[in-house]
Amino acid sequence: TPSNFDITSFAAPGTTHTISVNVKGRNALKTPAGKYLVPDAAPWSEAVPQGIFRSAFLRVYPAVYVSDAFVRTSVTDQSLTYDVSVTNTSGSARTVTLGGTLASDNGETFSYPALPSRTVTVAAHSTAKVTVGPVAWNLGSASYWWPNVPYRQGYRAQLHRLSVHATTDDGRTSDATYRFGFRESTQNGEYYRLNGVRLNVRGDNLQGANYDRINNGGKGDAYHTLPGFLPPSAGNGGWPQAVDNYLRLNFNTVRIHQEPASPYMLDTADELGLMIIDETAIRGSGGPQDFNAGRANMVAHARALTLRDRNHPSIIRWSQVNEPNGGEYDSEQFQRELYAAMNGADGTRPIIAELGTGGSPNQYPSMTQANFNVIPHYLDGFGRYGEQTWSVAGRPDGEGEFIWPACSTKQGFEWFATATAAKRGKDTSDLRPYTLLSAWASVIPGVRTTDFTTEEGSRPVYGVDNLP
Repeated sequence: TPSNFDITSFAAPGTTHTISVNVKGRNALKTPAGKYLVPDAAPWSEAVPQGIFRSAFLRVYPAVYVSDAFVRTSVTDQSLTYDVSVTNTSGSARTVTLGGTLASDNGETFSYPALPSRTVTVAAHSTAKVTVGPVAWNLGSASYWWPNVPYRQGYRAQLHRLSVHATTDDGRTSDATYRFGFRESTQNGEYYRLNGVRLNVRGDNLQGANYDRINNGGKGDAYHTLPGFLPPSAGNGGWPQAVDNYLRLNFNTVRIHQEPASPYMLDTADELGLMIIDETAIRGSGGPQDFNAGRANMVAHARALTLRDRNHPSIIRWSQVNEPNGGEYDSEQFQRELYAAMNGADGTRPIIAELGTGGSPNQYPSMTQANFNVIPHYLDGFGRYGEQTWSVAGRPDGEGEFIWPACSTKQGFEWFATATAAKRGKDTSDLRPYTLLSAWASVIPGVRTTDFTTEEGSRPVYGVDNLP
């Protein structure tokens, strides 16, 4: 997730400066007992990156500028609302007038509503949030963001752009554009819904830590360096081809498991209509993280992920934690704080906690929020075919992981289909066997069976070397 550092007070105009960054990494952030004080994603993989491993930018802003916007859409109310954050870095209060316009990101023609202007006074060295709307949206279902279900070759989801224009009382201006989709993702009692339509999740859990093990000029950060996760290149269809691979297999959702996706991956999912479950790097399995001593870091991470990704329409749900009951530090209070951080930063999507073995539908009895749910793993045990499901009154039923570690066998790969079909026959809404990459590594284009060893300690069954 992003970090921002304001160096204005050090960088005098007309002078030259050297920026040095000392990166300690997560291994420096441990308790005396050796437990992590920060989310560490997938500790079974030696290749999970740490430090500054994605893009770094030096940006110059005016003294008063638009620093963020969050677009909230309602299919139920047929309305659009957006929150604009305006930052004033100057030493005196400034008055800012905000205007906005809407346009299609796909080049389609819509009769967009006019957006009202707002004027706000922003105190010195502070940020103010202005809410615009609700504004009536009567553009019909063709203007909605829909997934590519059923699969259509060449499909492009409908996206829109909000352009915000800020004018300060001294005449200086600041402009920012944000892309969004008009959609509504909800948890309605027994089922999930998208734009009012029942949503049956048939998904995968993409565990990036496996691909981090590929030596591509060094191990680590596959999401930002491996060709199969990047834009198409010579001889590699890149992440757009991976998204198409999922969709052609009738996988309509991918849980980005433990390691947050790159912004490019989410942009592509928005465009091609693949639904995403966005998950934090907080992990209870094996107890590597101290949820008590590191609680402030964990909660801050959940909030930061939500703030980074909340304008992506492909994200249909947040996953606040993976298998928290697998460690010694889980508590209902911790889960309530994670939920409050994510729901407070968004509030437009359902939120889940994915429970490891031994979890209960009543794991957190006081968490009765209408948009919260717990999803179990491995109801039939590890590496087995099975047909068990939870049946929880008033909540969507699902299973977030099953089959592993048999997923790296041909028989286990068949169970992906047969077990899912059996559980779907019991009206289960959310089913995601774990994990497609162990059976078919080249769902991410260009990956061979010999490129990495999976989490379960074997080679993938299929790759480009044996399944072109």
